[in-house]
Amino acid sequence: MPTVYRFGQSRRVMNDTREENKSRGKEILWSSVLWVVGGFSVYILSYGPAVWIEPKIESKKIRSIIEAAYIPAAYVLFETPLRPFAEWYVGMWVDVSSGAK
Repeated sequence: MPTVYRFGQSRRVMNDTREENKSRGKEILWSSVLWVVGGFSVYILSYGPAVWIEPKIESKKIRSIIEAAYIPAAYVLFETPLRPFAEWYVGMWVDVSSGAK
């Protein structure tokens, strides 16, 4: 088979470059997935500290912003099979023994 030149590159060099690009694309994909999963995990796990600090904040406006920001996290933690973990985890931050189940 004759060598095909495109912009001064042989077919083999072009195939190597294509494979490198595929590999780089996979690396970018998995890196993005890791960042999304990691960010979501940090957000969910920050619910405990948010529940702990929210009553200590004097500004009603800031308290309402915190409450609104954590509505999705509360849903994920308490309306899914994660509820036993959530009760244990939030219990590490605040006393939940007096709360209703």
